[in-house]
Amino acid sequence: MRKEGIQFNEKIKIALVSDFLMELGGAERVFFELADIFPQADLYTLLYDKGLTDKFLKGRNINASILNKLPFFLKNKKHIFLPFYPSFIEGFDFSKYDLVISSSSIFSKGVITQPQTTHISYIHAVSRFLWEDRISYLLKRFKFNPFLPALKYILHRLRIWDFISSKRVDVFVANSFYTKQAIKKIYKKDALVLYPPVKKPLCKDVNFYRKKDYFLIISRLSAYKNIDLFVRVFNKMELPLVVVGDGKEYKRLKKIAGKNIEFVGFVQDECLGCFIKNARAVIVPAKEDFGIVGVEAMFYGKPVLTYKGGGNIEWMEEGKTGEFFEYYLPEIIADGVRKINSNSYDKEYIKAKAQLFSEERFKKEFEKLLASILKNKNN
Repeated sequence: MRKEGIQFNEKIKIALVSDFLMELGGAERVFFELADIFPQADLYTLLYDKGLTDKFLKGRNINASILNKLPFFLKNKKHIFLPFYPSFIEGFDFSKYDLVISSSSIFSKGVITQPQTTHISYIHAVSRFLWEDRISYLLKRFKFNPFLPALKYILHRLRIWDFISSKRVDVFVANSFYTKQAIKKIYKKDALVLYPPVKKPLCKDVNFYRKKDYFLIISRLSAYKNIDLFVRVFNKMELPLVVVGDGKEYKRLKKIAGKNIEFVGFVQDECLGCFIKNARAVIVPAKEDFGIVGVEAMFYGKPVLTYKGGGNIEWMEEGKTGEFFEYYLPEIIADGVRKINSNSYDKEYIKAKAQLFSEERFKKEFEKLLASILKNKNN
């Protein structure tokens, strides 16, 4: 953890709020960075995994909802409690705080604060399963579920809450201009843009993974990531592909994969860099709100193949830091793979581009942004 964070008057009471701290994704990484920046802040979340928080928030007291007392196997099935999260997030008491910073994809932005409290919400995404991808989300995950009508109603009620709760936020900060547009479209509010902090993934043991010259996917194995399409493309092209990550699609994807494709499952953070270091290129398969994995690859000077849309276009320079594919069609993706194979890329240029999204840059820009917000409030 960082030894010194942003310094404020000790009388200012600060709270940091996250939706969940159950797995290590982009939203969680940003929250851990905020916790480092504000070592004096109290921490709140709906659910957390003690193993994860002991590693990244050692010595910090975490206030969680009563749901956190449930056995881990139930906590890990977060969708079961979907209708109840709004009431639990609203149940936290923030009356003693001067500043609340939420790191949110949906729920934590809905905290209730006092009129004198400034609430800044860093938004990672305007929840796709409620808005942008709601139909495909339902069809992919619950196509033959007898409770589908009830689920549709629950999501309808959550959309209403999501919109109403957005009005409680004093200042929105988006992780990309793409997310800023979504905030404007859905919540009818303006947002500042601050790209998330990205650091070079570690490779503590250089012998951890010895294979070389493969394409690499690092992702949660969820249906909306479209990884099955990439598996089929690489099956046909017979090129080496390594997939790092776990999720509900793991068994199905492994079953359809050829011998040229390896699934290694979950990998600890301190070894993730070993896979990137030995890769020919990294694939970011989905339209992301920002796309942290792509920038992580760039820290190693690796080119990236990614979808031309969302926040992906804000860090990618076509032909310089990698290549785009515009449609989820096998021949289009295969063409992108061939471009990566035939083009040469300046590794040092890619590394320099990655530095534009460093942790140090995030801290400085957040400090500047926060000072401006508090100054305007006091005037």
